[in-house]
Amino acid sequence: MGMLNIKADTVTYTILIKGAAQLGRVDMALLLFFQMLKKDFKPDAITYCTLIDGLCKLKKTSAGLCIFDFMCKNAVAPDIAIYNVLINMHSREGHLEAALGLFVHVVERGPKPDVITFNTMICCYCNLKRLDDAVQLFAKMTSEQLRPNAITFTILIDAFCREGRMDDAMLIFSKMLEEGPEPNLVTYSCLIHGYFKSQSMMESGLKLYNEMLENNIAPNIVSYSILIDGLCKRGLMKEASYAFHCALDKHLLPDVIAYTILIRGYCKVGRLTEAMMLYDNMLLNRLTPDHFLERTLEEYQLQKAGAKHFCA
Repeated sequence: MGMLNIKADTVTYTILIKGAAQLGRVDMALLLFFQMLKKDFKPDAITYCTLIDGLCKLKKTSAGLCIFDFMCKNAVAPDIAIYNVLINMHSREGHLEAALGLFVHVVERGPKPDVITFNTMICCYCNLKRLDDAVQLFAKMTSEQLRPNAITFTILIDAFCREGRMDDAMLIFSKMLEEGPEPNLVTYSCLIHGYFKSQSMMESGLKLYNEMLENNIAPNIVSYSILIDGLCKRGLMKEASYAFHCALDKHLLPDVIAYTILIRGYCKVGRLTEAMMLYDNMLLNRLTPDHFLERTLEEYQLQKAGAKHFCA
């Protein structure tokens, strides 16, 4: 900075620390921070939050907590953004008690928790399959005049869908439609995937898919893959192939998952020729099949060869 004749200040260092963290350069981020201290620039809450967030995202948990302790000892009051970073860190690592301890702290002593704080804790409970606790926290959030956003609703809907509790998922979805915000592509994808897990609920999933299109929400390759998977499970290969080519027509490039779903679908109904053609097409598109797909193809090829030998 000296060579460029740029006058450094707290804001400059904060920007540089953020850039270093985004590049995965923990060493550089910390070096800049300590250089800042050496030059008597006082880091503010934004600087600390930037550094702690960067360290936590790079899974340098201990370093992040050390910086947090250093911050508190230097009489810089943590804002809710910093607490959100720490709660999220503990949540990702499955440390519920630590996350809950910080959450209780901000509820009782401040700073006032925001929507992100509640979303993070609700997600933490959902990841640990403590859905009743998640719903209670959702109720507490609304009672404190905090308006749940699309992420809040989608976290709960996804959790119920993963547990096969579609009635509960639809109750949350109905509440979302009544109160806002509008459901997005992720919300619909979670519900459709949940319904497609059960063949008896396929019609409900297809109805929601059509509803999503009517609401001008364009599917991405993930939602197309969910649709293709559901159709394959029912043996509707013509419809599954049509959905696959619809994605191509919309310039959505199928990934390994989309190819694998359709290839396995063809294998299950004994259409190995189509499966192998699709596999070759996948390789032409420079996609690398995983070991599971290759093993699946080998097994079905052996089954077909065995059947021919038996008939002969």
